[in-house]
Amino acid sequence: LRNFLKTCDKKNKFESLFNSVKCYIDNNKIKHYDDSYLVVHLRMGDYITKESKYDNIMKRIHDRVKEQSSIKFIVFVVAFHFGQPEKSNEIYSSGKYSYKESHVVSNVELLHKIIHEMKLPVVIESSNNVDHDLCILVRASNLLISYGGFGILANKLNNRYIGKKEVIDTPKFSNNTVDKVKTHNKRFLMGNLR
Repeated sequence: LRNFLKTCDKKNKFESLFNSVKCYIDNNKIKHYDDSYLVVHLRMGDYITKESKYDNIMKRIHDRVKEQSSIKFIVFVVAFHFGQPEKSNEIYSSGKYSYKESHVVSNVELLHKIIHEMKLPVVIESSNNVDHDLCILVRASNLLISYGGFGILANKLNNRYIGKKEVIDTPKFSNNTVDKVKTHNKRFLMGNLR
């Protein structure tokens, strides 16, 4: 991120970001998970309140494994993201999406449940360094994302990195949230990165 901020071309932010990610991958020997691995970004943390949404992710994992017989392992890149501060400040207020020990316990229990539902061996690939985790996602031969802008961005960078036609495989939402996600994708990917 620091390199991106120092070298960003404001006319082509996505290209600048992609070059920064590629440079980080090259300089830090980021592991490449080939076709025998399905790398899955799991956004957890504040999404623990939406546990039912993981049913959709589980279905998508099982469908991908059925479609691609080359997949022998599942790699989870897990982010325990909490979108509100523990204590209110002048910008954000605390609330149900704040970090709490009980939320962490619930997250770990859900992650444990997800792992035990897998029919293939599972690898947990997660660090305290978000740059590292992003680059793991970008290098993956098979990537499946969960919720949020981070996963959408990782998918876009991954498609570019592996030379795949851009397809953003976002989770299915209920009600009218599909339209909200489409609007968010356009705003996030076009407005912020171009």
